[in-house]
Amino acid sequence: RADVVIYNKKFSMDNNSYCKNDVVLNYRIESIINLNGEVLDSKDVVLVCGIGDPKSFESAMTKSGLNIVRSYMFNDHYSYNQKDLKRVFHNSDFSIVSTEKDFYKLISFANSKFKEKIFYAKL
Repeated sequence: RADVVIYNKKFSMDNNSYCKNDVVLNYRIESIINLNGEVLDSKDVVLVCGIGDPKSFESAMTKSGLNIVRSYMFNDHYSYNQKDLKRVFHNSDFSIVSTEKDFYKLISFANSKFKEKIFYAKL
């Protein structure tokens, strides 16, 4: 029998209790930054993520004060392709916010014009 069970879902909205004495770990968004370390200065954003529970990430970003103009939710560990990114970058009037994992995938497709417009949530 375990003395401690850690149930970790970064942005989870799952409120179920899994043991008699739950330990709750909350993640705090330190900042939302781009490749150059510049902090996001706009509230209107396009959200892009490929994680297991994308709605929880969207909720966390909304709670942090962002206005999500458009969301692109992909499957966990999604391999982006040029067609996907063309759709995302079509909304070029807005900054793009993603998870850190997806950020590095996205910037590998972006030309220099868009790289500074892609940000990630630093936890």
